[in-house]
Parts: sequence; structure tokens; C-alpha cells
Amino acid sequence: MFHQIKKSSIFTQNSNLNAIIFSNFLSGIASVMIFSVLSLYMHEELKLSYKDIGAIEGGVILFSFIAKIVSGYLSDRYKKRKIFIILGMILGIIIKPIFIFAQSFLSIFFAKGIDRLAKGIRAAPTDALIADSVHKSLYEKSYALRCGLYALGFTIGGLTSSYLMKKYDNNYQLVFVVSLVPSLMATLISIVFIEDCFKHNEQKEIEKKSHLMSLYNQNIFHSIKQRTKELPQTFWHLMVITFILMLGRFSEAFIHFRGRDYGIAISSIPLMMILYNLSESCSALWMSSQSKNEYDKYHLLKGILFLSFANFMLLPFSYSYSVLISICCAGIHMGVTQSLIGAMIARDAPAHLRGTAFSVFYLVSGIAVPLGNYFAGSCAQWSQKNGLGTSGAFMWGLIATIAAAFMCYIYNQKEKKEKSHKSSHFFS
Repeated sequence: MFHQIKKSSIFTQNSNLNAIIFSNFLSGIASVMIFSVLSLYMHEELKLSYKDIGAIEGGVILFSFIAKIVSGYLSDRYKKRKIFIILGMILGIIIKPIFIFAQSFLSIFFAKGIDRLAKGIRAAPTDALIADSVHKSLYEKSYALRCGLYALGFTIGGLTSSYLMKKYDNNYQLVFVVSLVPSLMATLISIVFIEDCFKHNEQKEIEKKSHLMSLYNQNIFHSIKQRTKELPQTFWHLMVITFILMLGRFSEAFIHFRGRDYGIAISSIPLMMILYNLSESCSALWMSSQSKNEYDKYHLLKGILFLSFANFMLLPFSYSYSVLISICCAGIHMGVTQSLIGAMIARDAPAHLRGTAFSVFYLVSGIAVPLGNYFAGSCAQWSQKNGLGTSGAFMWGLIATIAAAFMCYIYNQKEKKEKSHKSSHFFS
């Protein structure tokens, strides 16, 4: 049976949720310590072009999303989430030292690719385990709290990275070494405190068990395809919106480059990400504090519009203070939409398909994000050649997010009409 938690004290009443969240918090610290400076390391130390960096960002994210697809499905199949979480964390620790010695496009691509693969292995099982651990009325609160604490970890990691870069004269390798400490702590917490709590007593799972067992004997990707047919239409509406939105959610590296367009010092670049992550953390924690359990595509639409405005503020006619406004809006967008998307997936997907549903989400994102990064990199290269800095990336982002907002509005109206029709038919 899943852990019970009180609405008034979500963080203190559920030991499994606490362990997941705190482990993610430490992982966030470790991740941002590396990636807040890695894009600058690639461009200014290794002399890679913006287009090369965009290709790396998109390519390694594809590795991550492939791992998320498989691990989510397997965690459903074997009803084990913890083993995939631990495996991903250990692999992440093993690969981090390679960043210290990476000196070329291929070595950076390999190190970052394996690191993303490690994150991917644990991502979908972690998302599914959160839903396994709490009552459905607390999905939004739980995902918002996870998102908020993860972003807070990013803030602390960014501060640490900025301090080390400034004090030790932009010593990238030192930052990479120190990032191992929170990674080791997160792994230890996961091993000791996180527990599997798959809902074996779900009636739908019992009814479909014999059917699913026959699917398990098939090819893994064919089996995933068959299982996705059981996911509801509202879930697929959300995936269409997600695909378009992810085209405009390219790497934070382009924010770093835009900051450099305005002459922001290298040692201060991590501070930009601190502001971003602090905005994300505050908005997500605010979401988790709300007593309402109302989340639909209308609320998602409002979150998407924050990212549209963030892109608008970094167009060619912008000023230096626009970077700060844009970062805050992008952070708010992430805090609102990430918790909503997670809660909506958990709500729409049957319990026995929850890991698979998150895998589909990551598959959709895995196709869209590399494309978005490639187009953002190409647009940044074009705008750079034409004396507009890297603003081209944000022109692309604005187009993609407006399209996502439009589709969100269309599907929200459609689902409202269908719900209204069903209600009127029921009472007639």
C-alpha cells in the first residue's frame, strides 16, 4: 500500500517522498555545478562553435530520452523502480571524472552523453515512484515539491560553482571534482532510504495481468507500442502540446551565450542560472503549497506564456536588464509547467502503465529537444553572423512557444466541450 501523507504537511509525513526529493535535491546541486560552466568551457576553452555545441546538447539529450523510455517500461514490467534509480546514480558518479580530462569534441560528447544516459535511466522510474508513493489527490503537490527542491539544489550548485570559478581563477576542473560530493551523498540516500511501493492491489492491473504478460514476451519496443494503446486521449493531447513546447525549450547554454553578448563576466554566468533556478524553485514551491487540486491545460497555457515572454525579452532590440527579466520568466515557466505536466501524466495514466506513460513523455521530448537545440543553434549562428548576437535562438523559441500555447488552448476547449457533453448526457 502506498504511503499516506497529510495535505497540511506533505514534506514531513512521507518518508519515501522525502528520500526521493532530498536525493533529487543533491543531484540537482551536482548537475548544475558542471553544466552551469560546461557550455562556456566548450566554447571558450575548447573553441567549439555554437552550432557544434547545439549538436552536442541535442545529441546527448537523445541518449537520455532513449534511456528514459526503456527504464520506465522495464520498471512497469518488473514492478521495480529503485534498482533503476540506483543504477543511474552509480553510472553518473563513474562518468564525472571524465569531464576533468575532456579536451575535444568527442571526449566531451562521450562524457556528457553517458552522464545524460545515467540521468535518463533513473528519470522515468523516479517520476513513477512519486505517484506510487502518494494519494492521487496529492499528485500536483508532490511533483511541485520535487520540482521546487530540485531547482533549489540547482541554486545552491550554481552559487558553489560561481564561488569556485571566481576564487580559483576559472578552474573548470576543480568544479568538476567538487561536484562528486553531492552525487555520492544522493546515491547513499537512495540506497538506504528509498523503497519500492508499486500498487499491486490496483483492480485494473489485476484484470489486465494476463494480457500484459503476453506482451512482456514480445520485443521491448513492440511491447511498449502495444501498451501505449491503452493510454487515454487526454494523455495524447498533452503529448502533442509537449512536443511543440519542447521545440522551444532548448539548452540553457544559449542563455549563457546571450549573457555574454551583453558582456557578463564568465564568473557571473552561474549567477544567471541561480536566478533562473531560484525563480523555478519559488514558483514550484508555491504550487505545492496550494490546497486546490485543479490542474488542466488552461493552467498549463498560462505557464507556457511565461516562456513566450522570456523569449520575447531576448530578441535583438532588448537591453541588458532584459536578460534578468527573461531568466525570471523562464524559471517561473519551468516551476509551473513541470509540476503540472508530471501531475497530469500521473492522473491520466493507469497505475500499471505509469512508468510507460512517463517513458512516452520522454520519447516525445527526446525527439523534440534535439530538433529544438539544432534549430536554436542554427538560428544563433545566423544571427551572430548578421550582428544580432545569439538572439536568433530566442526568435525560434518564441515561435515554438506561441504554437504550443495555441495548441494548448485548442485542446483545452475541446476537452471542456467533451466533458460538458458527457455531463449533460448523464443528467438527461
